[in-house]
Amino acid sequence: MRLNQGLDRVQDVLMGLIGSDSKDGVEVFLSDAALFLEMMGVTTIAWQWMVLAAREGLEKAKSASEKKFHLGKIHTFRYFFAYEMPKTRALATRLMDSDPITVEMQPDFFED
Repeated sequence: MRLNQGLDRVQDVLMGLIGSDSKDGVEVFLSDAALFLEMMGVTTIAWQWMVLAAREGLEKAKSASEKKFHLGKIHTFRYFFAYEMPKTRALATRLMDSDPITVEMQPDFFED
């Protein structure tokens, strides 16, 4: 997954949520705020790793220990994109779904 795809996904979700605020009300708009923040956090961390793991650092390294350090950053960057960024797909799917499951839940559903 490329970072641009993740950023595009965040933008699509944000625009969808902004549109839902006017038609569904603030409660529905905010119902999955934690999921949106999770998606934003993963995408932001990926962006930070992209900056930190720039190959320029590896090319400019003067010692073997500096090279190992930059190789470690690049490896972490690869891990994050392989294991963490794909999670944003599922988060985006849930956030773009118009079914307000959490808002419709009633406490008396579980009463005898």
